[in-house]
Amino acid sequence: MVDRFHFGSPPVMHRFQPYRVEFQRALAGCWFTVAVGVFRRGGSQEHTTAGGRNRGSVPSSGSPQPEDVIARADGPRYKHYMNSNITYIVTDIEADGRVPGRNSMLCLASVACDATGRELSSFEANLRPLPGAVQNPDTMKWWATEPEAWAYCQQNQRDPAEVMKEYAGWLDGLPGEKLFVAHPSWFDFAWVFWYLMAFVGERKFRLNPFDLLTYAHATTGWDFESAHRRNWPEEWFGGHLHSHRAIDDARGYASALARLLAMNAELDRRNAGIPPK
Repeated sequence: MVDRFHFGSPPVMHRFQPYRVEFQRALAGCWFTVAVGVFRRGGSQEHTTAGGRNRGSVPSSGSPQPEDVIARADGPRYKHYMNSNITYIVTDIEADGRVPGRNSMLCLASVACDATGRELSSFEANLRPLPGAVQNPDTMKWWATEPEAWAYCQQNQRDPAEVMKEYAGWLDGLPGEKLFVAHPSWFDFAWVFWYLMAFVGERKFRLNPFDLLTYAHATTGWDFESAHRRNWPEEWFGGHLHSHRAIDDARGYASALARLLAMNAELDRRNAGIPPK
């Protein structure tokens, strides 16, 4: 499916071509979380949240223990996801179109945090459009409805090569294994991956990207459309409004990630027969 897309404008497309297969593999990995979450919730006893929405299934007494689930749900890699050595790189980008290279990434913001949501560091930059790239008309119609966010991402624009080299250095300085997190990860990761390959020549993220929308769906048991961030409780965002300023959105997603990780940990305790905290 990815092969049908046209990545890149002629001046820079040749930089991306050697990495097409790696990109396909990374994009496919975005869907790993939902299979894990559905498997982990297992069982048949239904219950609901306080708001009445289906919360998924409570595992029966015969369900696998968390250690078994971790071992079976993609071997050691999933166990690695649960490791405290992970640094979550919660990211949001803004762009003037849908296709990296043909269009341009205008804003890049990442918040590095631990599993509790504690912010370790942050990165934010506005980028100049790529030479030879164009704006997508539909995207620009949407930007016309967000004048403040558009004005913000037009400020202090910097050379993309300079920004991405600085971003790569920032990632290198963070502790542990870096896990890219976004909502939706397939969109934001495509842009960050393309720009890293074009201007740094290195992916920088060994683990597959982690999709926050899919994780919310798998953890809560809500149907996929209901699990979209527009339906999340306001308190999940930790006071960070979704303003389409990339750094604000990234911090809101980091807060939501911490909430979902805590919910998932409670599911693990319930699976193991450990009383709730």
